[in-house]
Amino acid sequence: MANNTTKLSVIIGENVRYYRKKAGLTQLKFSVITHISKDYISEIERGKTLPSLKRLEIIANALSIEPYKLLKK
Repeated sequence: MANNTTKLSVIIGENVRYYRKKAGLTQLKFSVITHISKDYISEIERGKTLPSLKRLEIIANALSIEPYKLLKK
């Protein structure tokens, strides 16, 4: 089970980074918009942590995308 969680956190991290960069946002600017610390955003993008559903919703809203897009390969 831990392997699946790790895989999901990597997928989410890659998607957050992709959409953040697509929006032209630095991690610092993104952290200001989302009220999520830059360090935590960095951990998400590196697949080191799995954000809660609430945080995924906040991130998706800040990126103007549907939350499911953060879960897709």
